[in-house]
Amino acid sequence: MAGNREARKEDLRERLIAVTASQIATRGLAHLKAREITAEAGCALGALYTAFGDLDELVMRVNTRTLAELRAALDPVGADAPPVERLQAQTRAYIAFASDRQKEWAALFEFQLAPEKPLPDWMRMEQEALMALIAVPLSQVFPALGEEALMIRVRTFFGAVQGAVQLALQDRFIAVPRAQLDAEMSDLVLALCRGFPA
Repeated sequence: MAGNREARKEDLRERLIAVTASQIATRGLAHLKAREITAEAGCALGALYTAFGDLDELVMRVNTRTLAELRAALDPVGADAPPVERLQAQTRAYIAFASDRQKEWAALFEFQLAPEKPLPDWMRMEQEALMALIAVPLSQVFPALGEEALMIRVRTFFGAVQGAVQLALQDRFIAVPRAQLDAEMSDLVLALCRGFPA
């Protein structure tokens, strides 16, 4: 009996995640509404709060899956290449993912958890796993960096690429045109690798 109840709850969770992911992909995070999610999932509004603590947790579950899919897209690229070339290949794969799945990718950065709510360990682990992909080649470019300094460098790299990609995909007036974005980001990665002190 308990097994059936758990199976039904898991089915409900999966339906809510699937519907939320679909709505984010088609309309974006800003248009997400709990009532519309539960209506499409075929359940009562209260069921969302039975399956998840709140709408924030549901969005984080969807975003965690998006992060895992992003990591899967970046992981194999340039694996056998020298470290700078691998970073450049990862950057191109990142741009392709962000371009192909703009609303899902944007939701990763648009979502804001209330300051009093701690980030769940399961989401933090997925974020760290993504950063670890960048850390591997960067540790080869900068072998003298200790672990803490390396992770700061990872954040610097990610922030530089993320900022440029975000401006380009939002078509801001100062953005690099999308047609030149891959080449410019490859040059930026090279410049960052060469420009930091040894």
